[in-house]
Amino acid sequence: MPKARFTVSDVAAMAREVRERCGDWRVNQIYDGDARTFVLKLQQSGVSEKRLLLLESGTKFLVTKFDAREDPTAMPSPLCSKLRSSLKGKRLTDVKALGRDRVVSLRFGAGPGTFNLFLELYAAGNVVLCDAAYTIVAALRTDSLKVGDSYNVAVRAVAPPADLLAADSLKKFLEDALQTRVARSEAAALAQQTKKKKKRRGAWTLAQLLLDRGSGVDAYGSDVVDHCIVASGLDGSLPLTEQPEDYVHKLHAALRAAPSLADAISSGTCGTPRLLLENDKFVSFAPGVFLQHECYQVREFSSFCEAVDEYFRETKETKLQSKARDATTAITAKVEKIRIDQQQRVNDLEASLAQKERTASLLEERADQIDAVVQVLNNALQSGLRWDEVQDYVREEQAKGSPLASLIQDIDFEHRVVTVVLDECTAQVSLDESARAASSSLWSLAKKARMKVAKTQEASVSVIKAAEKQADNKLKARAWQQDSSRLKKQKSTQAWFQRFAWFVSSEGYLIVAPRDKGQCEQVVFGGVLRPTDALVICEQNGPPTVVRARNGVLSPLALHEAGCFAACRSDAWQRRDRAPAYWVPGFSVRKVGSSNSSQVLDVLGDVAISSGTKKTYLPPTQLELTFALLFKLSDDSVEAHSNDRSSRVPDEELLRLTPSEEVDTDEEEPEPVVVEDALPPPPEPHFARTGLCGNQPVS
Repeated sequence: MPKARFTVSDVAAMAREVRERCGDWRVNQIYDGDARTFVLKLQQSGVSEKRLLLLESGTKFLVTKFDAREDPTAMPSPLCSKLRSSLKGKRLTDVKALGRDRVVSLRFGAGPGTFNLFLELYAAGNVVLCDAAYTIVAALRTDSLKVGDSYNVAVRAVAPPADLLAADSLKKFLEDALQTRVARSEAAALAQQTKKKKKRRGAWTLAQLLLDRGSGVDAYGSDVVDHCIVASGLDGSLPLTEQPEDYVHKLHAALRAAPSLADAISSGTCGTPRLLLENDKFVSFAPGVFLQHECYQVREFSSFCEAVDEYFRETKETKLQSKARDATTAITAKVEKIRIDQQQRVNDLEASLAQKERTASLLEERADQIDAVVQVLNNALQSGLRWDEVQDYVREEQAKGSPLASLIQDIDFEHRVVTVVLDECTAQVSLDESARAASSSLWSLAKKARMKVAKTQEASVSVIKAAEKQADNKLKARAWQQDSSRLKKQKSTQAWFQRFAWFVSSEGYLIVAPRDKGQCEQVVFGGVLRPTDALVICEQNGPPTVVRARNGVLSPLALHEAGCFAACRSDAWQRRDRAPAYWVPGFSVRKVGSSNSSQVLDVLGDVAISSGTKKTYLPPTQLELTFALLFKLSDDSVEAHSNDRSSRVPDEELLRLTPSEEVDTDEEEPEPVVVEDALPPPPEPHFARTGLCGNQPVS
């Protein structure tokens, strides 16, 4: 059975990792997951990333990359509201496991305003919020706790003993523990005699007895105990009676390593976190290397949070898929049942129709014989014979082998109907009509039955289509419900350039422009434009466009595409007229009012360029923009696409702008920046060679 909740080792390892990853992070918001789950959104000043700390009562806690909220639009629960009012804005100052028990303490804030959040991961679990004096403020389950009482931390902080029990004492403890368990089981059986209770299967194993309180290693948890048992060469799944005679000495020697192994788990030095697989299916997770896991397939992770996150995501997906299969099977089975019922109804009607037509045909074929039978019976009744005498007469004739009497199967004297046998069919003929009249009645009934079959077939098609449509709607609703139940990844952090208008050129250069006039100053003076970059401007009131250099190098093709981008976003787009665009080095851009600067365009506001800088005009292009689809690559596919945006321009034609060419603003007569003016420019060799003179950028 797959692992469903944390062990003592998992709690110790996860507490250390959460403390390292989220220590000193501030609580931004708190959300409800399900009835037992809470999600804390944490943020850090100066860091755009937000981290989600998931707390599930009785099961787990971790830093997850998935949004575990079931209904983001629902009102918060009472405990969630209390957590928001108490913890929002406070820093997570400490995360630790209380002793070796499965209780996690999270401290928020410092001083008198400190709050302690306790997450209990044993039994049914609980989430308890306490103030700085450990007075309970709120709790998820209040059956054993009351608001205002003191939360007893010392009772829950189970500390391991200083020394391990001696070998003889350990053996005596195991024997006494076994007797105690047997006595408790017998007492419980006597108390439950009047109630149905499942009997315990098998005896208590060595591993179970070592986890009893007082063994000296119970506080280290099942992972450490199982590891030591395997290291001793014993089988922990066997009872004491099946263990070898000297098992105590082997076990005692192996259990001496339990404290050091537990410390290694807490410090993160026990190995790489991993998921355990069996037949390519997740069965468990572990914070490190344990000997009892050697029989499983292993998938290693860089952090324990990632391993646990992936494990519970996969197990939830598996459960959802199983439920979806069951629901789909039930829905399709219902449709198939309707289809079978409708087909059976049509088949029954067609069989009845065929029976009527066959009977009518046989009545016509043997009409003379049947009329003779009817006449004989009528003569007998008219002669004054009683009904029983007529029956006796018919039986005598049948015994003699009379062909007419052998046709009679039954006579209903009260309704004056005789049932005759015609090959494999039987027909009822009235004594007051001929066989042909009975055949004509059957043909009329067959005609009505044929019309009924046609109508039933049409109705059956409509019923089946309606059932299929209803099933399709149910399947779609089920798929939507399954998708809403699926864990959603946390929204990725927006890149800095996504605030602006941007695209990536055909050679991989990043080109950024302001979305409106309010972003012009951010683009030019907010750190987007660097001295080694180029500023592209369209003369038709176009926004400034920055071509970001790559390793200090610019491509003429990237400048050409940026010029097209700037022209399309200028007033020339509305006028449907080509507009010239030019570029200047980034180190020549100044603010209006600085020395050695001249105004560039009114749209740029306070942006100017050095007075000695020349404008390098770009080739005219068509006013065309295209759209592109961005595909996210997996880590395995990145290398295969590393050369998708390789340079199309020879190295000798690349532009290298260095700040050393920048004009000193303190000099009265600065030397102009020597930039070749290309207005009107002839087509560059690389444009003509690649055929991209009219190509437009991807926005």
